[in-house]
Amino acid sequence: AYTFQRAEDRAANFGNVLIGRPLHDLSAGLTFKWKALEVEFDGRYTDGQFLDTLNTKRINHRVILDLALGYDLPKNFEARAE
Repeated sequence: AYTFQRAEDRAANFGNVLIGRPLHDLSAGLTFKWKALEVEFDGRYTDGQFLDTLNTKRINHRVILDLALGYDLPKNFEARAE
């Protein structure tokens, strides 16, 4: 999924970017199944964003990667580690 948003202040700091609103946000995932084993890989990119209304304090972009493992057990149970 991808989100593009240009959220601007329309009041006191007209034209500045709103706090905590990244310009780009992207996430994707991949799942691999083989017999009773399942491996899931997910990734997310979030663009940098401002922490104040004057747009002087900013945090950098970040990438978060997740890995999950699953195994099918008897009687419709599954063991997972994420």
